[in-house]
Amino acid sequence: MSNKATVKIESEFDSSGIKKAKKGLGEVQDATAKTGEANTSMADKFVLKWAAIAGGIKAGLALLKNAWEFAKSSVTAYAQNARAVNTLSASLKAVGITSQEAIKQAQRFASEMQSATGIADEAFLNAQRLMANYGVVGKEAERAIKSAYALSQGVNMDFENALMQIAKAAAGSTASLSRYGIVLDDGTKKGDKFNEVLRQINEKFGPVAQASMGDMITKTAALAQEW
Repeated sequence: MSNKATVKIESEFDSSGIKKAKKGLGEVQDATAKTGEANTSMADKFVLKWAAIAGGIKAGLALLKNAWEFAKSSVTAYAQNARAVNTLSASLKAVGITSQEAIKQAQRFASEMQSATGIADEAFLNAQRLMANYGVVGKEAERAIKSAYALSQGVNMDFENALMQIAKAAAGSTASLSRYGIVLDDGTKKGDKFNEVLRQINEKFGPVAQASMGDMITKTAALAQEW
């Protein structure tokens, strides 16, 4: 009897101990799992948070860089335009034109030509300055510059070189234009030569120039030039 009772008691005791041990182990495992999940969740949130911050900093720096580049280009463009206006004003004064309206008209013409051709307005301000140096101003200068553009389009020449051809003609030298089919009669009066050059250029190359002015590729500054 005593032996049997002893065995039973020890068996119950052992069984109870095992259950408690299992329960305790389970609780430890659950706690560990929860702690791991909590730690993982916090780590993920930390990484995501700083990744977002880093991405924001990078985007902000890129935005600042773009803004700085835009500001620099704007200041440069303003300075170039101001310089072109000042030098044109000086050239006009040299031939006796001091009216502010004349300067404003020159700027309007340059802006209109830029819109029509895609060439920077500074180029047309400088073109008017160059023509003024040869005594060609106002509406006559505008006509001459339009002829230079027509010549550049008609013979596939850059605008600067075409303008120099017109400037030479204004000074009385027209021989170099013969290679482009612009030939003056021997009987043409000296005072009429320049007008005849412009007439022939516009007649010969005007349609090509008009077509290019309607070309959207040209209008988006594909031909932007300065000197």
